[in-house]
Amino acid sequence: MTDSAARPSPAHAATPARGVHHRPMRPLEALAGEAAGSRTPLVRELNAAADYLRFLRQEVARLGADEIAKDRIPATIRELDCIIEGTERSSQSIMGAAEEVVAAAGAMDSVAYKAFVGEKMTAIFVACAFQDLARQRAQRIRSTMQTLERRLSRLATMVHTRTTPDLIDYAPIGADGFEPIGPAAPGEGNDQQRVDEIFDDLNDIAWK
Repeated sequence: MTDSAARPSPAHAATPARGVHHRPMRPLEALAGEAAGSRTPLVRELNAAADYLRFLRQEVARLGADEIAKDRIPATIRELDCIIEGTERSSQSIMGAAEEVVAAAGAMDSVAYKAFVGEKMTAIFVACAFQDLARQRAQRIRSTMQTLERRLSRLATMVHTRTTPDLIDYAPIGADGFEPIGPAAPGEGNDQQRVDEIFDDLNDIAWK
């Protein structure tokens, strides 16, 4: 058998197999147009995500995180430390002067005692002057907290963020069974009646 006899004729090769249907060839331009159309929603989503990330970056920049972390918060901590130290120092001075006045009551005559009491009262008044400095420092702390609150609130509003209670990792005040010691806002803390009851209980315990 020769090679020419083994190879099918061109007419035979072009004849489709029985039962097989071939779709006509489509233009390349049409296929490219369909592919581009199918990508359009994805492209829109990616562009929207990029725009949102740019917007979020601008809002974070306006938040001034560097200023807050490097300047405002450290300054606030220093102010709090100064208030604590000043309060402790003044309290010790006032209590020390009062104890000296009580201890000297029977140790000197009335004239000397009067002069001594006047001297100690002056020392107490000087120690009480820390309140003005504490007030000024507290106002600066309050201003910093208000600035931080405004900026965080703006950022949360812009990015539509809500606090998730399950992610809060701190115990509320008073959760440990102990109430805060010190000045309280109106309606909070112990009122005078409760304070009197506490002292009555202490007196009962002391005299048993």
